[in-house]
Amino acid sequence: MILCWIAYVCAALAAVVAGTSSIQRNNVNNCTESGDVMEIAFLGWPHRFYCNSLIEHTGLANEYFYNEQLDFDNVQCSIFDLDKGILLYNVTEVYDEYGTTFSELGYTTADIRSGDSTNYQINFMMPGMVKCESVFVHLNITKFENRTCEESILDETAHHVIGLVANARGSLKCMLPTHVQPKVHVNVEDHVSWLRNCVMLEVGTDDDFMVKSGGHLSLPSVTYQHPGTYTCAVTYNGMTRYTVHHRVCVKPKSNRQLSIKCSTSVYKHNILDDIRVKCTGYLAHDVDLDSVRVVWTKDNSESDICSIHGNEGAVDTPANSRTSCSIKVEKICFREVQDSTDIEAAPAVIDMKLKIRNLKQSDFGRYEVSLFQRTLNQTAAFEIQSNLQTFLLVRHATITCVAMALILLLLMFTAVLWWKRVYLFVYYKRKFGTNEPDNKCYGAFLSYHFSTDMDKFAKQLTRDAVSVVRDGLEGLGYRVYDEVKDGHSSGYQAPNIINTMRKCHKVIIIITPDYLKDHWCMFTLQKSFLEMIEARSKMIFILTPGSSAFIKQHRQDNESCRLVHRAIALNHALQWSDERRFDLKYFLLRLENVMPKLVSQRFRHVSHTSSVSSQPCRYNSGYLRSVSNDTQTTELGSPRPESEKTFTELTVTMEKENELRV
Repeated sequence: MILCWIAYVCAALAAVVAGTSSIQRNNVNNCTESGDVMEIAFLGWPHRFYCNSLIEHTGLANEYFYNEQLDFDNVQCSIFDLDKGILLYNVTEVYDEYGTTFSELGYTTADIRSGDSTNYQINFMMPGMVKCESVFVHLNITKFENRTCEESILDETAHHVIGLVANARGSLKCMLPTHVQPKVHVNVEDHVSWLRNCVMLEVGTDDDFMVKSGGHLSLPSVTYQHPGTYTCAVTYNGMTRYTVHHRVCVKPKSNRQLSIKCSTSVYKHNILDDIRVKCTGYLAHDVDLDSVRVVWTKDNSESDICSIHGNEGAVDTPANSRTSCSIKVEKICFREVQDSTDIEAAPAVIDMKLKIRNLKQSDFGRYEVSLFQRTLNQTAAFEIQSNLQTFLLVRHATITCVAMALILLLLMFTAVLWWKRVYLFVYYKRKFGTNEPDNKCYGAFLSYHFSTDMDKFAKQLTRDAVSVVRDGLEGLGYRVYDEVKDGHSSGYQAPNIINTMRKCHKVIIIITPDYLKDHWCMFTLQKSFLEMIEARSKMIFILTPGSSAFIKQHRQDNESCRLVHRAIALNHALQWSDERRFDLKYFLLRLENVMPKLVSQRFRHVSHTSSVSSQPCRYNSGYLRSVSNDTQTTELGSPRPESEKTFTELTVTMEKENELRV
């Protein structure tokens, strides 16, 4: 069906072109020609020429209707049949008190037949016009095609959506939309009928519907049973034309007056924030939304911040690019029949939003939003304030969080450094450590206890500890004096032991439970204390499994254990173990860390005999020392040296020296 209507229009245009090129244009009354108009006429239907066609179809509406010199109370209209050369209509109309309008003036033909005239001229004059105007009308006579109501509904051009208010009077007009051609030019009241959802209405027998003047359908009291599609049908000479389809929905009745409110009266924000202000307006459902306008203003501002109007939300140009506004209308309208009749009345709601991006200092202040509806208006005020307190709190919280994060990172970094301190110390010592002069014969004096009386487990433990320490030191290039191995062949000479200690950079003592029980070992330990105190150097204790527990158990009643306990606290102590999970590499790094860095570390093991006889490092002669596990004296056949002190005196001296060193 739509294709048929397009074909009609194309045929009409072709007829106009052909007609205007072949017709002798006899300009009656020599009026000014304002153009040509093409109109469609159906065979078997009358056609009407309107005097206002000149204004409607030639674009002269502004020139005429807004010209104050023209007098519409006294107009002259003439209509000529150019094909037959006769005057059809000539009238001078003075509007009477009943309100006859200019748009009603015109001429209606008889039923259109094939061969009827197709070219007409309309002349138009009124007081104030210096000359008359004319328009040529060309008819395109087309055969009418009957269609069903369902087929007609598919044509969207004849649809009109309308909302009726419940419990109020409603009216539906039987009038073609202005853009639909041709018009219906019959007495509608005598030929009209109404359908609802393409079902004929019994108008006149049902109190719900009445036909008024002009064929319009009246609903005395709209209910929720009335939603649907209402169609006005005009029947003439056995032909039915469906002029308009009204899609009716029913809205709850509301007596709500125009009002407006905002979500809050004060908005606190910081500079550079994006702010969104939301306000809500309330209207009755029967208000024409095209007449609604929303305006946002600011105190001491010369122009509106933003304004928006109409149901489509047309936005006027805002004051600046950082500002935008919008509205959204929420209306309740039932398009289907409702079973319930007690539906709560609800107003139409308008959501109004204002957005300001990148807030500046100049944006702070008092604002107003106004809702206009024709002559009515309501206003709500709000204020945008600087949220300085929140800004300070956020800034302080940020600074605190950053500080805590830095402290946490620092603690973690410190923990890592502490955990890996030995690696760092050794690395620094190797790369940047100060070299000590290599003015002594040995890098280390190694003291430990080993005898055939020891059980096999103690022997193996001592062998392993001595092997690890000695091999580790020699691997670093230190020359090691082994008290047991290097001094065994010539017997023990106390003065030679003391002199040997003086020629060593460090004294290393491997502490085992058997070492703590041996008196000669304790004598060596005492002499080591004296020599290291005088040299202002610390001793190195290697603690084997079980030695720490033995010292702790006997330090209260054993002066030797008490001395060793204090000495360990004031000197270097390294824990050694023969377990598989023992980190030998870490142990050797700790040993390297407490050893001095020498100018030239010699990797060579020299026996005690060769050192005394052939090397410049020689021992001074002294008394012989012979100690067994049974004696309690330190020297046999000789007085006690003045340099030898009791364990208690030695401990006090060590603590004083350590305090001075610190």
